[in-house]
Amino acid sequence: MLQISPAQFRSILILQMKFIGDIVLASTLAKNLQLEYPGVRIVFLCEARFASFLTAHGIASEVVAFRRARMRGSPLERGSELYMMVRTLRRFRFDLTIDLTDSKPRGSSSGSSMPRPGWATILPRGRCAG
Repeated sequence: MLQISPAQFRSILILQMKFIGDIVLASTLAKNLQLEYPGVRIVFLCEARFASFLTAHGIASEVVAFRRARMRGSPLERGSELYMMVRTLRRFRFDLTIDLTDSKPRGSSSGSSMPRPGWATILPRGRCAG
């Protein structure tokens, strides 16, 4: 079982980018984090169409949204969307990042072991996976 130090987190990023059902399931995690760390700012990275749902229901304090159609567009559109997303994310100083995406593991071809898709990757501030 993963043990996280009892340090007080001020800002947590949750990556959940795909479907509304996944967002609803991730809401349980967000609510439990809010109970465990009162006053924590929960920020979701997700598609723009989910932003109002997350904030209206108190699941997230803030949302960093992206437009999937632009991510599938021309290289200029993709670059512009990625630039704006990264620029916005860098303004936050997240103490913890929780990746709930079902994307493929990002490991090197040397066979490094990475978490299976769908499993949470928890990255305390100052550390990165891979």
